[in-house]
Amino acid sequence: MGTEPAAPTERETTHRATVDSTMLLSMPRFFLFLAVTVAWFLSFFLLQAALPKYLERHQFSNGQIGLVIGILSVSAVLSRPYLGRAMDRGLLFPLLVTSCLMMLSSPLYGVGVALWFLILVRLFQGVSSGIFMTGGPVFVTELTPERRRGEAMGLFSVASTVAIAVGPPVGLIIGEHVSYHLTWALAAGAGVVGALLLLPLRQTPDVLPTESVVHGALIEWRVWPAAIPGFIAAIGNGTLFAFLVPLMDERGLPGAGFFFTFDACAFFLVRAIGGRWSDRHGRGAVIVPGLAALGLALAILGAFPTFPAFVVAALVWGGAISVIIPELTALAVDLVPPARRGAAVATYTGVFEAGIALSGLALGWVADATSLPFIFALAAGLLFLTAVWAWGFSRRR
Repeated sequence: MGTEPAAPTERETTHRATVDSTMLLSMPRFFLFLAVTVAWFLSFFLLQAALPKYLERHQFSNGQIGLVIGILSVSAVLSRPYLGRAMDRGLLFPLLVTSCLMMLSSPLYGVGVALWFLILVRLFQGVSSGIFMTGGPVFVTELTPERRRGEAMGLFSVASTVAIAVGPPVGLIIGEHVSYHLTWALAAGAGVVGALLLLPLRQTPDVLPTESVVHGALIEWRVWPAAIPGFIAAIGNGTLFAFLVPLMDERGLPGAGFFFTFDACAFFLVRAIGGRWSDRHGRGAVIVPGLAALGLALAILGAFPTFPAFVVAALVWGGAISVIIPELTALAVDLVPPARRGAAVATYTGVFEAGIALSGLALGWVADATSLPFIFALAAGLLFLTAVWAWGFSRRR
């Protein structure tokens, strides 16, 4: 028998873990999936500013615009528990491909402007959103090490923000100056590109799902510390997406689509500076100030009807959302064992989507009864209160 190899020293173990961590995060597969993420979100966000303007041109009320925009979240929420379980059973990859291909439905927005028909298209695309917004973070988790999870989720959010920076202004400009039909066609094409980029990432699962996964609960209740602030942040997010264009038009301010460009500039800057903040200092140290900053951005939009205030709000929102979304997602994954990641992300993102649905479906009618600035102020107040709650919870933990 030969001599037994010496056990690695603590320094060697730490170095090996650091090297492995760096290698895993820089794998070509991870960055290829970031490209997929850009394509899917571009498909989604080409519609984001163009669709409310399209509906406004066809004499839809604020309540009806909020209904069409927000109804997408209903199917996204209702499908999520089943999608999470399916992903834990090994169907993550085919579902992601399906999500991209479902965006081929975007040209249907040009078929007619009947409210019921637009609602059906949005419900269908809501399932696509439910798949990718759940499966994307799960796939990122599978590709990256735990010690770099916050950073990896941040890069995933950066990829989505590339699409947020480009999609809304481009979709709106093309719709206004060329044709909304071309906007819908570009959204469909971006979905196809995402599906094609996914194909090289296909892999056979190494293990079969365990009995606990197959018969696990649809809802993962352990993620509630992430889900509660996520729900309130989503109300603010939905308010912004559904009613920013009508608010700017009401005030006679140009360039609503470029809100997301200013937003993206701040997003990239904050992520570049603080990509690993939560990995080093804890999730609460990032989430609490992020929630307060989101509230501040909405308060500025509601209170100051000037273009400089619009730019400041976009920069504050972009910096805050750059840390809130990835860190809440990372927290949701932190709270459960690996076999429940699909259910955990499905539960968290389902609650987040419910907040977007509530803002679109309910606040539009509130705006008709009161005013658009009022609902921005209301969403801001909820975010400030949630920041206080999150601060207290993080101190107790």
